Amino acid sequence: MYIVVLLKINIMKNYTLDCNYYTKEFASINDLIEDVTISGMDPNYEILRNGIKTGENAIDLILY
Repeated sequence: MYIVVLLKINIMKNYTLDCNYYTKEFASINDLIEDVTISGMDPNYEILRNGIKTGENAIDLILY
């Protein structure tokens, strides 16, 4: 007899910053950049997608 186990895997993309005191997460990178801009968070931190570094800092995506 076989037992089948179904696991619900969260494939939602979570974006945040590689900063120990910035704990907010967002479903889109645009929402992350908007929050960084509005909140005054230092944009010189690297962006994480699902905990993995993207190679871009938030400041690279902010239009002045």
